[in-house]
Order: sequence, then structure tokens, then C-alpha cells
Amino acid sequence: MLDRTGKKKKADGTPLTKVTIDQAKPEAKAYVLADTANGLYLRVYPSGLKKWVIRTRIGGVEARRTIGRYPDMSLKDARIEASNIAEGLLNGRELRGPSLQQLADRWLTEFVRKKTPDEEYIKRLRFSYFSAALRQKPCADVTRRELVVDLKRIQKEHSYKTAQRTATIVTGLFAYALDEGVLGKSPAGNLSRALIPDSPEDTEQQHFAAVTDPAGVGRLMRAIDTVSTPTTRLALLFVMYTFVRQKEMRQATWAEIDFEKRLWIIPASHTKRRQEQRDHVVPLSRQAMAILETQKTRSFTSKEALIFPSDIKGAQLPKTLLLNAVKTLRATLPEDQRPPETTVHGFRATASTLLNGMGFPRDVIERQLSHKERDKVRNAYNRFEYIEERTEMMQIYADYLDKLKRTKL
Repeated sequence: MLDRTGKKKKADGTPLTKVTIDQAKPEAKAYVLADTANGLYLRVYPSGLKKWVIRTRIGGVEARRTIGRYPDMSLKDARIEASNIAEGLLNGRELRGPSLQQLADRWLTEFVRKKTPDEEYIKRLRFSYFSAALRQKPCADVTRRELVVDLKRIQKEHSYKTAQRTATIVTGLFAYALDEGVLGKSPAGNLSRALIPDSPEDTEQQHFAAVTDPAGVGRLMRAIDTVSTPTTRLALLFVMYTFVRQKEMRQATWAEIDFEKRLWIIPASHTKRRQEQRDHVVPLSRQAMAILETQKTRSFTSKEALIFPSDIKGAQLPKTLLLNAVKTLRATLPEDQRPPETTVHGFRATASTLLNGMGFPRDVIERQLSHKERDKVRNAYNRFEYIEERTEMMQIYADYLDKLKRTKL
């Protein structure tokens, strides 16, 4: 027979058996096999995953709750769990479901982790902004008002954008709870609308802070040299010398480096202009090559391995790692050693300003920055255009950065 969604369902009246469960094969769409009592059934997913689910009531609303996976939870254990839950309901102990933290842990494990470790890290970080009391509360008891109050606290203690991003994550978390049948309704729909920007700048595209004066660049270079974590220090220096987008550095693998020609060929899929299917070529200065040689002794396992991996095996560096390192330098170094305010993306503006001031042709600089040319005819350039001029420029620029680092202006 079919359930209300039209997905196949085992006929009522016949208890499930281990043989029936083991023989249940995945199909194009998920389907369920129902047991005979207490709202217990097994959901079989296209991936082959099998989950025990019970129909119950949470917060006065009919809902479904996942209680385990087969074969980790046997048929016998699933029936015992379903019976215990049903007995609790009959005795007036309404099931409240997992805590908000438990729900988040499950979501991060089953859904977010299927994406990238970096994304999982960011979501864990954002969710941690919520108060401990709210995170330990049964998710069925969490009200929209409580979420809004805590988001406004986060905005006050951190920033509007931090609260806004946290709201987006929590909305996704409760959507997951609905999809899994953990909750019958969500208090978190479109939470971001409850937040009011602190200033007009919060709703506008912000410019990235950058150091543009030689003395400030020298202080920045000297400050970077004090970073104690080798991978973070080398990654910051590498971005300074190459002024690539941070994402391109984080995704870089050893297969992209031509050591003989001293070129880094960034595949189009890693660039901001991936839709144009255009690789970006970065001539490597002696300084950049030295960093790669050092890093090679630390991270090279195969050509497909990341050049700057995180401590999590096979994972990219977190998006905010380098920016947080720069912020830490500004917060901890003595005032006379403190670098000016900047962002890692601002390293590109630093390079553009200095190189233009050094008299390099605008077209050569723009090509190396991989900026899109407004003129469509001029935009259709060969990836090796101006390669000789760019190679010379990159070496002169790296030498200039080193000179500024040695000279206290």
C-alpha cells in the first residue's frame, strides 16, 4: 500500500522481521516499512541508509522522531524504545525531544559535514554564540521570542552581521528538525527580519580595509613574522607576495605549481571568474618559491594535497583564520609594532596601490590582479598575456616588500 506521500509502505498488520529489513533494498525515492505498534517504522533512503522513526507528539503537535539507525539499533531495541516513549506519553510525560544543542550536533553530523570541514567549523562557531541556557533547552520548548532576544544580545555584544549570519544558521537548523520529524513546527522562520541594522553601512557592501602607505606595509610585514603558527605565518606571507584572493590560496594544491617554470596556474574552478572558464597564472618570486619549498617539507603527500592544509586532515584552512591572525596582531603587539588596520583581502589593494605608485603599467597590474576588464574585447585575453612583464613585476614587488620590512620609516 501507499502512505500519504505516495511512497511505498509495508502493509499494516504484519510485524517487521530482521529478514524483511535486511532484504529491503534502496530505491530512487525513500520509502517506509511500518511495524505493528507504537508508531514505529523504518525509513529506507536511496543511499541505503535505514533509520528507525516513531510517530509521536512533541509540544502538542504530531511529529516524527528519529530514534536510531539500523543495524546500530536492532529491531528489538527499536521496539523497546518505541514502547518506552509510548508509555511515557500515556502517563502524561510528553516527549520534549532533544535539546537545541543535541539537535545542532545531529544536524552538523548528518548534513553540514557532508559539505566542507570549513563550513562545518563556521556553523559550529556561529551556533556557539547562543547562550548556554538556550542551547540546553528542549528544542520543542524554544520559542521565537527567546531566539530573537538572544540574537539581539549577540548583535549588541558582537555585530549586526554576526547576529544575521547566526540567524540564518538557526533557521536552517529548525528546517532540518522539521524535515526529520523532530518537530512539528518551527519558531525560526525568517529570523533575520527581527534584526535592525546598527547603521546604514550594515546594509551596504563594505570596502576591505587595506594598508597603502610604505611605512604601514613595513610594520605589517614585520608583524606577520611574529606569528607563531608556521602554516598561518607562511600563508599570510604567501598572500602578501602573490596578492591572490584568499580562497585561491586556501584551495591551492601542489598539482597547480610548476616548480621548473616558477608558475602557479590556478584553475578556473578556484577563481572568482570560474564562469569564464579561465585559469589564472601567477609568476612566483624567489620569496614565494622559498615559502613553497618550506611548506613542501611540511604538507606534501601527493600532488592533490593542499599546500596550506588545516590541522583537520584533508581540510582547508578556515575562512577566518588569517583575518583573525591579523586582528590578534593588532590586539597584542605593542603600539609601536602594531600593524595598521587591514584585512587579508586588503592585501590586494595594498599591491595595487604600491605597484601603481612604482610606475608599472595599469594593464599589467590589472591582469595580475585578475580583474575583469569592462571592455569585452580587451577582456578576452590570453592567460599568459604580459607574462614577462608580470614575472618581472612580481619579483620587484616581493623585493620591495622585504625592503620595507627591513626599513623602519
